[in-house]
Amino acid sequence: MSWNAYIGDKSWNYTHNTNEMIATVLEEHGAKMESHWLIGHMGKSWFTLLNGLSGRAGAKFLQIVVDGLERDPDRFVAMNPPNGWGSYDTLLPKLREMLAASRHYPNDTWEVHG
Repeated sequence: MSWNAYIGDKSWNYTHNTNEMIATVLEEHGAKMESHWLIGHMGKSWFTLLNGLSGRAGAKFLQIVVDGLERDPDRFVAMNPPNGWGSYDTLLPKLREMLAASRHYPNDTWEVHG
């Protein structure tokens, strides 16, 4: 399974297997996550927090995630899923692209589901 994110004319799709990394950063920043592994319809996941934000607000949110992941790469690499679907090394560039798009479309709205 995967999540899908859209803003402006940009879109991304990525596996849920790395949700734990993002949820860890957000929990340490004070977000209340019900579970690292719960996804969309099963519980609150990180992308439900991005959904509906403006590009401007989404940029702030995504900057927190990117900064958190960049602060301790070894810790998050250790969270890579054992099945090989998704990794720190492929997730971080995707989030950086999303951050750049958020800045490019400050008045658009994020649509994220999974």
